[in-house]
Amino acid sequence: MATYSFTGVLNDTITYANGTTISKTYDELLRMKTLDNNIQTYSYDYDKVSNILTDSNKDYNYDDIYRVI
Repeated sequence: MATYSFTGVLNDTITYANGTTISKTYDELLRMKTLDNNIQTYSYDYDKVSNILTDSNKDYNYDDIYRVI
């Protein structure tokens, strides 16, 4: 069983029966900015068309028609 917490339409927190919690934050365009699973926090950055530019582990590049290269 899990408990879900919402702010508006966004799922901010999931708490599982074993006490594990996953927390998320969002930017003004409702894109996930951080995800924290109590072990590691992941961060995400986006470009003007909402492609992920960086996450906590990798940088992403796109061609002129927004395909990952």
